[in-house]
Amino acid sequence: MTNLVVKKQRNSSVELFRILATFLVLIVHLNGWLLGGTPETFSPNEDLSFRVGQLVVQSLSVVCVNCFIIISGYFGINLSLRSLLKYFATLFGMYFPCWIVSSIALRHTTVSEALDGIFVLSREGYFVQCYFMLMFLSPILNSFVEKFGKSILKYVLIFWAIEIWFEQVRGNISLGFNGGYSVIHFVLVYLLARCLALYKDKVLQIFTCSKSLLIYFVLAGVVSLEYIIMGGQKVWDYSNPIILLESFFLFIPFLYYPNYFNKRINWIASSTFAVYVLHTCKPLNPILRDLDRYVLSHYSNLFFIIMLFLAILTFVMCIVYDKIRARITNPMLEKINNKISSYKIL
Repeated sequence: MTNLVVKKQRNSSVELFRILATFLVLIVHLNGWLLGGTPETFSPNEDLSFRVGQLVVQSLSVVCVNCFIIISGYFGINLSLRSLLKYFATLFGMYFPCWIVSSIALRHTTVSEALDGIFVLSREGYFVQCYFMLMFLSPILNSFVEKFGKSILKYVLIFWAIEIWFEQVRGNISLGFNGGYSVIHFVLVYLLARCLALYKDKVLQIFTCSKSLLIYFVLAGVVSLEYIIMGGQKVWDYSNPIILLESFFLFIPFLYYPNYFNKRINWIASSTFAVYVLHTCKPLNPILRDLDRYVLSHYSNLFFIIMLFLAILTFVMCIVYDKIRARITNPMLEKINNKISSYKIL
């Protein structure tokens, strides 16, 4: 019988990978999303130095969201009432204060925005909501893995082939893969990562640390060529099979150090979710958007250096905020957990 979930040890090597994935999210957004995205086609008549730089950075960092799901799938999500309450409390500790600050700054709010700040999961945000649903589905997925063990690989690969053919090749929207911005894609990546955990020894025998990194860079180059030749925003989909493979090959080198422990790395990594949430909502998101466009307009030659500085500054600010938030909400959350611990709901 295969173990249901790999015990969640705070392996600092993987926690370092979590930090890297978070930083890549910031880079992806500052490099493209906050600027309105990349053009539909690559044109050599544009500012070539900026466009090539943007293309290279995007190709290397677009693995970010897949990386988060890979971590969850590799170790397995252990659903519990405590984990759900922590998820809700973390979001409330960010969304609600952000709503208050935005309302004061903009001198305008609506009932809908107020409810989104209070009932955090009603707030539109694909990653937060898709991951929440993945948490709920995890017991079913884990049971599937426990029952069939390594034999799940063929089913998961067929599942992936369905995504590639119907979503990437045929452009079928009825299956709901939505370019990777969907629960069904999260489920697929989760299961692929579970397979990686089951076949870890074989994978590490075939792909050394240096070989995996080389493949990661080669695949990033393939994504760049794909964009230059084909164009279109679909190239940057998280469900693009090349990008998904790229995500796994970036993850593999971090598996070579299972016993590495660093308290500071783990301390920072525990707040990385806050970085994602805070920089994608008001009031920080509009500020970053304006700064990003201003830098591109006035300092295009230094754009990538300033972008890196902005990413580091944003990362640090969000981590500090979350540590303060945790000091306030964690004692209250612990009291709630203690009061309801006798009710074994999950």
